[in-house]
Order: sequence, then C-alpha cells, then structure tokens
Amino acid sequence: MKNFITIEGIDGCGKSTLLDFIKHDIENRGYSIESAKEINNMHFHASRSLEELKKLIWPPEDWKSYAHVMPREYWMYLQAAWYTVQSEHFYKPSLKAHKKIITDGWVYKFMAKLAVDGFPSELINSVFSNVAKPDLVVMLDVAPDVIYQRKRGFSAYEKGSMIGDISNDGDSFISYQKQVRSALIKQANLHGWCILSVDQNETPAVTAHRFFQLLKI
Repeated sequence: MKNFITIEGIDGCGKSTLLDFIKHDIENRGYSIESAKEINNMHFHASRSLEELKKLIWPPEDWKSYAHVMPREYWMYLQAAWYTVQSEHFYKPSLKAHKKIITDGWVYKFMAKLAVDGFPSELINSVFSNVAKPDLVVMLDVAPDVIYQRKRGFSAYEKGSMIGDISNDGDSFISYQKQVRSALIKQANLHGWCILSVDQNETPAVTAHRFFQLLKI
C-alpha cells in the first residue's frame, strides 16, 4: 500500500504543475495533496515554531542572494528542524491514521544540495534520520537547460546561493542544477526510486498518464 508518495526533482522541473494537473484524479483515489513548505494543522506551539523557521529558511528574495554569508551548517540544521517537526506533528500522525498523502517534493532535493556542497552522506542521513520516509518516491527528471528555456527568472536559491556567491545569468542555474540532478539520480539508484524522464516536447497530459501508469493506483 502506497500511503505516502512524494514527487522529487530539481528546481523548476514541474512537480507542482503535475500535481495541479492530476489534482482531481488523485483526490478521487483518496489522496490528500500536501506541500512540505506549508504549515498544516498541528499543535499550536509546533505551528508557531514552524512560522519562525519559515521566515529564516525562505526569506524575502533580496535576502537569498546573501545565503552564502551564513555557515552551510546553518542551512542544514534549519531544514532538518523544519522537516522533523513537520514529520512528528503532521505526517507521521496522519499516516498512522491511514491518511493517504502525496507531496510536491520532500526532503530529498535539499539533501542533494547538501551533497553538492560537500557534506558527507553519513552526516546528511544522520541529520534527517527522523524525517518520515515515503513509501514511494518518483523523480521527475527534466534537463536543467530545458527548464531554463521554458521558465526563466529563477531565485537565488535555485542558482546555488546557499553554497556561494552567484551571477545573474542562466549559466549559474544550469550549472548548479546539473549537479543537484546528478546527486538526486544517485539517491534514486541507491534507494530504488522511480525515475520519470520528461523531454521538452511532452505535454502535461502525457506526463500525467505516464505517472499513473508508474504508480499503478
């Protein structure tokens, strides 16, 4: 039984777009669509703590260009705190109550970014060891240059500002996301994720159809 499914992938790969497209069908199958970046119903103190964390992790855009000023461990432990509280106060209780959940991303993209930043896998896995584990992870695999051509206008985080000063051109996005993609594929191969490769000409309807075939739900 796949009660907890997450769609992973690099920044801009279309995770939220895919879930928006399949929202009606997936909810008819009994799944609740959740965002790991949103604060769900939980104990008021946990919610209040997450509100403060959210301000630090996802600040105004003009602050993000200076993310590299803070020690890299700062970002790792902030994210670990966020996902651990989310897991303990929403995801684990929901799954224990047999709720079926699908998310547009979970902790794995950030873990991939930590790997790109040079953190050893043993430390990364230890820090995030208490985070809820999905029953199935589907990696939506889109080449960074394809994403750049169809989207443009990326945040400093998406261009790697957490690991160093960045330029304003598209090369920063493509170069950084190629590294993140490689780290995600390494995780996918290690943990047996499903990889759904999407080319630049594929329509959302086709991707959705292939996604449901993959899930078999």
